[in-house]
Amino acid sequence: MARTPLAEDLVAIYRDALEAAHAGKAVEARLQVSSGAIRAGRRAIALDRVEDVGVIAVGKAAPAMAEAVPEAIKKKMSFGLIVTKEGYGRNVPGFELREAGHPVPDRRSLRVTDEVMELVSELGEEDLLLVLISGGASSLLFSPVVEVGFNDSVELNQHMLDAGMEIAQINSVRSHVSRVAGGRLAVAAAPASVLTLALSDVVGDKLPVIGGGPTVADPSRYKDAVLALQKARIWERIPASVREYLDAGNRGEIAESPKPGDPRLSRAFAAVVGGPRTLLRAAADRKSVV
Repeated sequence: MARTPLAEDLVAIYRDALEAAHAGKAVEARLQVSSGAIRAGRRAIALDRVEDVGVIAVGKAAPAMAEAVPEAIKKKMSFGLIVTKEGYGRNVPGFELREAGHPVPDRRSLRVTDEVMELVSELGEEDLLLVLISGGASSLLFSPVVEVGFNDSVELNQHMLDAGMEIAQINSVRSHVSRVAGGRLAVAAAPASVLTLALSDVVGDKLPVIGGGPTVADPSRYKDAVLALQKARIWERIPASVREYLDAGNRGEIAESPKPGDPRLSRAFAAVVGGPRTLLRAAADRKSVV
C-alpha cells in the first residue's frame, strides 16, 4: 500500500534522525585530523607532538566508534581495545575485542578493566589516550574498590537496577565504589593527554553520568551516594561492606573522587558527540524542510 505524503514525511524525519545519531558518523563528524593536528571541536592537539596513542572504545556502540577513528591516529596507536556487550562485538582492524557483562557486570568486566587500567598507566607525558564511550560503559568498565569487592559490588548493582533508580543516582554510587569511574581512568592515565568522545544515552547529556564518567570530574560526593540509596529504600538491603565504605567516605576518612579543578585532570578534555539532543535536532531540521 502506497504511503500518504504525511507518512513519507514522517519516515524521512525518522531516517534523518537515526542517521544523525549513528555512532560512527558522530565520531567522524567531531574527530578529524587536519593541518597536522588532531581536532575534536575546539580542541586541537599537534600530531607531531604525540608519541603514542592508546584507544579505548567502551559500550554497545564501541565497534562503530572504533571504526571511525581516522587513519592518521590509528598509525600512531600503541594499543586499541574494544570493550562491548556480549553479542555486540565485531572485529575492527587494529583493535582487540573484549566482551563483558551488561547490564550487570561480570568477571569479564573485571578482567578487562584491570587490563585497561594497566595499559593506560603505562602512557607517558607525550602520549594521548583516546576514549570512546557509549551506552553500557559503566557495566562493561567495572572494577570495585578492594574494600567492597566483586561479589558485593555486583549485588549492589542488582539492587539498584531492581529498585528502578535513575542512571544519575546509580552512577553517583558507582563512582564512589569504583577504581575506574568518576574520573579515575583519566587519573590513571596522567600525565598523558586524554581526549574523550561520548555518545550519550542519558537525559541531559551530562558527561559525569555517561558511562560512569571515567575521564571527567565527578561533582557528586559520598553523601549523595548514601542519600540516593536511602531514597531508593535499599540502604539496609545492600551489602554491609558498601554501607561501611560509603559511611567512611562520608565521614571524610576516604578520599573523594576527582572534582572539578583537580590538577590531575588538567590535560583531560571530553565532549558529547551525539545522543538524544542530536537526534531531536536532526528531526527538527528535517521537519522544517518537508
